[in-house]
Amino acid sequence: MIELEAGLWSTNDPTYKERLARAVSRTGRRSRSRAYGSLALARWDFHEGRPEVALQRLDGVHPFDQELQADLDLFRADCFFAEGDSQAALTVLSRMTGRFTTDQNLLLRVGQARSLMGRTVDHGSGPVTEALNGIYNTAGLGMIRRTSVRDPIGINNLSCDVREAEPVGALPLVTVVVVLPESVPEGHSGLACLLDQSWRNLEVLVAAGAAAGERLAASDRTLLEDPRVRIVEEDGDATVSSYVRHATGELVTTHRYGSWAHPQRIEMQATALLVDPSLSGTISHHMNVSSGLDPRPLAATPRVNLVGPDPWSTMIRLSPKAPEDAGLAYDRVTALHSTITGDMETPEDVADVHETVPLTLTLADAWPVIVPSRAVES
Repeated sequence: MIELEAGLWSTNDPTYKERLARAVSRTGRRSRSRAYGSLALARWDFHEGRPEVALQRLDGVHPFDQELQADLDLFRADCFFAEGDSQAALTVLSRMTGRFTTDQNLLLRVGQARSLMGRTVDHGSGPVTEALNGIYNTAGLGMIRRTSVRDPIGINNLSCDVREAEPVGALPLVTVVVVLPESVPEGHSGLACLLDQSWRNLEVLVAAGAAAGERLAASDRTLLEDPRVRIVEEDGDATVSSYVRHATGELVTTHRYGSWAHPQRIEMQATALLVDPSLSGTISHHMNVSSGLDPRPLAATPRVNLVGPDPWSTMIRLSPKAPEDAGLAYDRVTALHSTITGDMETPEDVADVHETVPLTLTLADAWPVIVPSRAVES
């Protein structure tokens, strides 16, 4: 079943769906294979925009353990969200409270249901924000709030006050690369959250073509006047390797355009590298959200996990003798990320930082424009 589902997602060939359906029909109603196969087909129905068909497909599926029961219930809730029935989603989720360990996936979905049901309420930061703050508070991190109390919470209206990590002189310089697409609209660029990082010793390289640079200058003039920000123009493919050669920091990472990074993200990742010299890099985790912070699937395949590794947060040590090596190392790490499942194979010398905490909130329609280098592809 697993091989057939992988073939369906990787090739988009409908014959895999037909083979999967035949395999399900040949299994017993209470078999493990039937449960997994039915869930795989339901995921594909959801992906094709048919949540009602996905729900019907799961009728009569008998879970054989608590883990699968949780997977089925969380997926049913996602189908109800897609249908606009937040009440039904909350009903499913409420049955899980106390029955399973309350992790971030259940917590965030409950927040989403409550948020959608109370969308007319114009005060407070909202249930999703409360759920995120529960996660941040447990991890000992600063909690988020609205920047402007007049406006609803959203990725453009998000703040978090934290102390500076240490005196600037004690911190190594970290270079952050932000690539702007040529079609970048006016408004939120994701730069402000970088300049509010607790790790103050930063160099922000904004990689942009002439047109994108002009639009950014018109909309974010104040940010561009910060001495830590530098615009870099490059020809050809937008690869990390092509921009890292401009970096002057001891550590280098990237940030996805339009996303929001928790102000302690750089501090958490850089500190892990400083504490353990054997590490070549670190990765933090993220969650896909709408502009109003409603959770979105982590990747193409709708899975239970709403929080997963963010390849665009990868932080690598920068060698002053061969800065291009850091770019290639970054490309090799990000190449291990699956855009189908959101999973990532992390090398032994690259550490995960706060695996269950979304240190970046990624705008769902702001996908990366950086592509792997030709050296990696070959």
